[in-house]
Amino acid sequence: MTGTDINLPRFRNTIMTNQIHTLRNAFVAVSFAFLASVVLTAGAVAPAIA
Repeated sequence: MTGTDINLPRFRNTIMTNQIHTLRNAFVAVSFAFLASVVLTAGAVAPAIA
């Protein structure tokens, strides 16, 4: 970044980056919870089927 860009563009860019990171972290957390529930459900159902 050049020195001519004062606070506003950098501040807006920081907000965008934080939102992207927050969305990605939320997506990873949801995916992990979904996988864990699938594994637990499979572990509980498999003995009943077998």
